[in-house]
Amino acid sequence: MHRLGLLLALLLLPAFVSAQDVHPALAPYARLVGQWEGPATATNPGGRIEMTQTEEVRVELGGNLVVVEGTGRDAEGEIVFNAFGVFSVDGATGEVWFDAFTQEGRHTRVQPTPTDDGFEWSLRPEGGPVIHYTMRFDDEGRWVETGRVSMDGGTNWIDFFEMTLDRVEE
Repeated sequence: MHRLGLLLALLLLPAFVSAQDVHPALAPYARLVGQWEGPATATNPGGRIEMTQTEEVRVELGGNLVVVEGTGRDAEGEIVFNAFGVFSVDGATGEVWFDAFTQEGRHTRVQPTPTDDGFEWSLRPEGGPVIHYTMRFDDEGRWVETGRVSMDGGTNWIDFFEMTLDRVEE
């Protein structure tokens, strides 16, 4: 009977892990936990895309991961953007990493930088432009994220992505 109780406790434990129970290095990202929704726009070589963006963020593996799934839908409800991200801590170094995966099969690994009101990260695909994202919480507690790109190594920037999301569920 003792083993059964231990097994049940281990199975139920994840249900009791909350945003407050994250690894200390992930604390800057725990504020994202919940469900979010709002308008987003993206500009690419094909033109401007307007969508309704949803983000579902949860804590996993006993507080050692913060996972994010984002989905953008156009006016007809078709998925035009889908990505999955994982904030994790390197157990040996204590460094925080963010791995992002897209529906097109792309993967990016970056080290996010916490800021006073959110975080930011940059990447530069091999031989490609510099891409920089800034995520912040505005005065109303909304998740505001912008993306910009530089074709000249960071001298001139072009905005290409923006979303403003309201929390719809904790």
